[in-house]
Amino acid sequence: MKENLFKLGGILLVTILIGLMTYKLIGTDRGSVGIDITKQIQSIKAPSGALGAGLMIDGIETDVNSWHAPTNPQYPVPVDVQFRQAVLLGKIGFQSQSGAGNAPRAPREVRIYGGPDFEHLEVLTTLTLEFPATGTWIYQNLPKTQKKFRCYRLSILSNHGSPDYLTVQELKFFGKN
Repeated sequence: MKENLFKLGGILLVTILIGLMTYKLIGTDRGSVGIDITKQIQSIKAPSGALGAGLMIDGIETDVNSWHAPTNPQYPVPVDVQFRQAVLLGKIGFQSQSGAGNAPRAPREVRIYGGPDFEHLEVLTTLTLEFPATGTWIYQNLPKTQKKFRCYRLSILSNHGSPDYLTVQELKFFGKN
């Protein structure tokens, strides 16, 4: 009886630990960074090759539904995101394009700007993204600020080595109104 209780306790502990690690890894621990505000985006614009910028926020996580910059992208590549109202942005999620051979296309270094419009932006931070595999999500917290902005620019400074392609499968934005 005692042995079964120890086994059950051990299984329960392992299950809780796995759950907590998964909670952190997939970025659901939003804490003070707010809730998913992706649906509050009024517009998203970026130079596009065959597939447009709206694909980055459409919620469809497939490699054939990824945004592609023009072939042989010239860096920096701007991705302009305008919300319906000013928001306090706390975290951004980036999903690399899934599929074999797509890892070098993913953004590597991204500078984040915020402002009341796209003419008056200030640098918030620069992120370095290291994707563990194609199709995976990386969630990056932004520095804490008390400023709310309606416009954000994700200026992609480099990718993971592809001279021909730059792609993003999906983006998610977390924050507060």
